[in-house]
Amino acid sequence: MNNKEGSFCGWKWNFVYRLVEIKSSGSKSCLRHRNSLSFLGEVLSSLFATALFLPCFAQGPNALLTKGRPNIVGICEGRTVAIPILSDIEQLAYVSVLISTSTGNGTGFFVQLASSPTSSIPALVTNKHVIGNSPRVMFEMTVMDNSGNVSFKTISISGESFLPFPDNSVDLCWLPLISIIRNIAENKQTVVNKFIDVPSMCVSKDEMGFCQQLDEVFMVGCPSGIWDEMNRNAIFRRGVIATNPSLDIFNQPLFLVDIPTWFGSSGSPLFVRHSGFIKDKFSKSVFMTSYDSIKLIGVATKTMIGTARGKITTIPIPTRVEDIQTNAVMQIPNGIGVFIKAEKLIELDTALRTFTP
Repeated sequence: MNNKEGSFCGWKWNFVYRLVEIKSSGSKSCLRHRNSLSFLGEVLSSLFATALFLPCFAQGPNALLTKGRPNIVGICEGRTVAIPILSDIEQLAYVSVLISTSTGNGTGFFVQLASSPTSSIPALVTNKHVIGNSPRVMFEMTVMDNSGNVSFKTISISGESFLPFPDNSVDLCWLPLISIIRNIAENKQTVVNKFIDVPSMCVSKDEMGFCQQLDEVFMVGCPSGIWDEMNRNAIFRRGVIATNPSLDIFNQPLFLVDIPTWFGSSGSPLFVRHSGFIKDKFSKSVFMTSYDSIKLIGVATKTMIGTARGKITTIPIPTRVEDIQTNAVMQIPNGIGVFIKAEKLIELDTALRTFTP
């Protein structure tokens, strides 16, 4: 595994989190009613008002990685294990988590925003329609103590703690994990989950020129609420890009992917993998990469279905089976998913970096 700084495997276990309290639990307004710009300013003012720091991953990557694969690769609660050296793909199984609300299930994934050599903002990203108006939201984080004992910490938090993106029209929201990770560190535990670095691990608007229809992609999530419950690993599904990702559809920063996308897939990250030669379809230039490049290209938001009358329409990816049974007599998924472009995460990262309190 290549741990070189800046590469995909260079998960920054040594980064230091800036500790602040995001006091949104007392707010009476729902996420969809907040003014995105004023609310983001309020949040960022609180975010940068505190100068507390905590080295959550002070032991570095080698403290959690062995030089070979042990016989027991699984990570199970109560079992003392050595975390094996994981490939690029294997690491992504620890990026996504199952999100449970009072109305159903969805998927969220971990990112780190506004990264610098001394600080970073850890966060959980998902769709706004997954959180909705739910009073409580639950998900799990995999943690390990100094003795190597692995456990799964259930996080239960108010749905109003999730914050909007700078573009409030996009079906995305995020939850700062600073106080949660601080509490984990105070219990002398280390987070095992992986965090996608934004923007370095995201396909930017300009980089979309390297992607085109029929490029292979894969999604990491919890379709139908299914995931590896024993090891807390998300499910991988693969497909191909169905529309030109450089172009917007439905007058929004969206693109279509030929991939099974059904209830529970909402909020799942979509990745594209390139290796060897890459051709820019606009300039016709050819670039050679010396190693595999895996980047976040989108986030699942909707699925396309056919009704019993044969009408093709789009709906938010259902979060529970009941929605499928009651919305229509018959709904036939056609295997086409609608995805939000990763450039929206880069916009959030830029807003955090450029904000001046």
